[in-house]
Amino acid sequence: MKKILQDMYLSELTEEILSLGEKKFRAAQIYAGLLAGKTI
Repeated sequence: MKKILQDMYLSELTEEILSLGEKKFRAAQIYAGLLAGKTI
């Protein structure tokens, strides 16, 4: 099932990123990009 990242709070996105084995700072980078209107 696809997850809509734009609907997540930073804390939720952080949990998701950590569950994928990525480092915590990646969530902040992705979140900032989404707020800036960038697509993934």
